[in-house]
Amino acid sequence: MIISYSRVSTQAQKEQLIEQTNRIYNSCVSRGLTLDKQFEDVRSGMDSNRSSFKQILNLVSNREVELLIVENKDRLVRFGFETLEYIFKLFGTKILVLNDIVENKSYEQELTSDLVSVIHYFTMKSYSHRRKLNKLRLS
Repeated sequence: MIISYSRVSTQAQKEQLIEQTNRIYNSCVSRGLTLDKQFEDVRSGMDSNRSSFKQILNLVSNREVELLIVENKDRLVRFGFETLEYIFKLFGTKILVLNDIVENKSYEQELTSDLVSVIHYFTMKSYSHRRKLNKLRLS
């Protein structure tokens, strides 16, 4: 089975999700690849509780996926892509990253980018928790 995965972090980016999914589909058509299924999530790449991501993990562990196509590595996971790629390979799944362009980032630039992602993730989680508490207080 050949599948694709698209992801954005927030509902506000829903339009970007549709565009991302369409770009992957069009890229597959131009390469002569037929997608059996397209998966999408609207959640942070650091959050492992993504429904489509979990479905993909199940399919891979059942050796049902030959090829997984993503637009960028960080759409699949924010950290640990190489580890996930290795595990998928053990189950016979190859990952095709369409925009596998190596950016000329220094170690410090990459570290800064990763730290900003971590801070953003935990800030959003804190805001979400605070909103839930406020709703409970108002009820």
